[in-house]
Amino acid sequence: MSYSDQSLAVVKFPKHFLSYVLSLIGLKRVLTPAAIDTDLSGASTSSTCSSSISSAFTTISHSSTSASSHNPTTDDDDWDSNRHKAVLSFTTDNYPQMSLAWVQAYTKSLVQLDDHLRPTDRFSQTHAITATLHKLVRRCTDHFTDHTALLALLSIADHCLATPSHELCQHLFYRAKLGRLLVLEMTSVVKRTPPTTIDTTDDWIVLLERVCSALAKLDPTWVHVADYQWLVDHVKFL
Repeated sequence: MSYSDQSLAVVKFPKHFLSYVLSLIGLKRVLTPAAIDTDLSGASTSSTCSSSISSAFTTISHSSTSASSHNPTTDDDDWDSNRHKAVLSFTTDNYPQMSLAWVQAYTKSLVQLDDHLRPTDRFSQTHAITATLHKLVRRCTDHFTDHTALLALLSIADHCLATPSHELCQHLFYRAKLGRLLVLEMTSVVKRTPPTTIDTTDDWIVLLERVCSALAKLDPTWVHVADYQWLVDHVKFL
């Protein structure tokens, strides 16, 4: 069974409220495939936000402080800085789940986009997608609180592993070594602020185990491959 075949439960959001918030941050402009846009605007029927991450985030949202509210330095690249500034305006105590939901939706749009490209465009776009994902990982750790960052990074890893594009998956984990970046960033977050406010019996631990196991299998030659399992063991025995 492939990683993407493993089931993720549906998380339901109020349809009209979510559509309103998504329109404010311009999310629909990112999700170019119609099917992706339908999934998000009609979240009552389907969503890729896993219940394990959502339930864990509900637990920590009452104890986490707001994320840093300053805007990042803008640059002329494939990242939409205006949209990112809008997202940062939602990373407050009043909208903690919107920031996480946006990361999930944005990552989903990136890893599915490659499957809709013409073969001649895939090479250049794969590199652009990879670069954007690296920036997304960095900005999650820079601008989210530690607990939010941990769940956001876990969500990014989960969606990237489940990409329908074999070519993109190969590039992300075999060439660009995205798995190493993710596990190092998650480990840094856990060491800095142990997720003691997250119930360790929640399903997100199971998701972390599955993600780290899959990442380790894709990176068997790394001299620090044991770090994938170390992260799981460290979190489980906090």
